[in-house]
Amino acid sequence: MVSDKFVLSAGNYKVSAPVEIESGFDGFAVWVYVDGEKDLLFNETIDENGTWTGSAILDAGSGGEAYFVVENADSAWSLSVEPM
Repeated sequence: MVSDKFVLSAGNYKVSAPVEIESGFDGFAVWVYVDGEKDLLFNETIDENGTWTGSAILDAGSGGEAYFVVENADSAWSLSVEPM
């Protein structure tokens, strides 16, 4: 899944990712692209039911157009981005 594009200003951000696991096992891989640069934020294998929540620090460099690419996730998930 590829997110809509959005703009990030220069700086650091906290990216939080709750995932609702119902099947007992799922994967969750997230890349972010900022101004053409690719960075892996999450690459998780989750093997328990319930809510798994991860967070990562994103250095947006000088900022620019950004989007997320999410793979291996059959469970419900969301991403939030907060300036630090």
